[in-house]
Amino acid sequence: MKILIFLFLTLFIICISSPIIANTPIPVIQIKKVLEISDEGGDKGFYFKRPANIKIAPDGSIFLIDENQFLRFDRAGKFLNNQQKKGAGPSEYAFIYNYDFLGDKIILLTGPTQKVIETDLTGKLLKEYRLEKNIGFLKVVKFSEDRIWFVGSTLRDLSKQELGKSKAEFKLGYISQEGKLVDSNIFFNEEWFLMKKAFGENVQVMMTSLVPIVYSSDKGNNLFISDSGEYKIHKVDLKKIKKTEDFSRKFERIPYEDEGVKEEKGRKDISIPAPEYYNDILKLMVYDDYLFVLTAKVEKGKGVIVDVFFKDGKYLKRFYLPLPQFKTVKDVMVTPLNIDNSFIYTIETDEEDNKVLIKYEGDFSFLK
Repeated sequence: MKILIFLFLTLFIICISSPIIANTPIPVIQIKKVLEISDEGGDKGFYFKRPANIKIAPDGSIFLIDENQFLRFDRAGKFLNNQQKKGAGPSEYAFIYNYDFLGDKIILLTGPTQKVIETDLTGKLLKEYRLEKNIGFLKVVKFSEDRIWFVGSTLRDLSKQELGKSKAEFKLGYISQEGKLVDSNIFFNEEWFLMKKAFGENVQVMMTSLVPIVYSSDKGNNLFISDSGEYKIHKVDLKKIKKTEDFSRKFERIPYEDEGVKEEKGRKDISIPAPEYYNDILKLMVYDDYLFVLTAKVEKGKGVIVDVFFKDGKYLKRFYLPLPQFKTVKDVMVTPLNIDNSFIYTIETDEEDNKVLIKYEGDFSFLK
């Protein structure tokens, strides 16, 4: 009898000491709009079409990528310059895969001829070198002082692949300062859907990503990647070039609903089979000492549920991020977002369907 009582008390203590995520009240963080940047018809020297990949430089200036534009604004929102030079000559390129800041330098990996460009914050060329060979379906996951880390697929010719659902294998590697490619033995996967589409008399095989690789990295050697539709995160130590751990939490999957597709001019929606569930993890973001996981749980008026982990994988808490444009799961997936020093940078659409860069101040003090 004493043994039974002891076991009961032990189980009771374990239960009350473990976080019961489902029954914990979820706070909605307070946000306040502090800056708004619009192009006002493009007469300011830039024009927002599909602004994306917002990042904040060490001096507080705001950068983003748009069609044929690499735009810089000062911390007060004043437009400074468009640093993209379109072409194939020195310091010229057609598009940017990704970019980041190292001290007072900007490092860019550009295409279609894959090359690394280093500039100062004003766009002045400091250094440029080409990769020894092009990487297929490239995703740059982290810039460091002497390496550019990427996941890339060796798959190049889609026409040789079977149509329908398929797995695309991506290998982790890095680009050295001389443009050499160094592979690892770490692999991730994306799930694609391949289909044929007619362009006049020509027919091409196109792909759309059903389960994309979602990633984030910190200022140290940690890389976090999710490559599954379900709630699972891989942690990679880039110094050791080794997966150190996987972590997750119990998550009630969100059934897929057809949210409708807005057709753009000159483009028609290509029908793909509807999934049973949304992908559990939509975005990963490192903030301070925490990893933010933006989930598929979205509620109108409250926003998206964000899980907070310590970087060792220990769960801390969760909160609602109440951005006005976060009404559906797709909104969270496609909306550019950056959180930097308690400020939230994002893109919204005004009543006239114009894109606007918005800066909010968020109260993240409850994390402490």
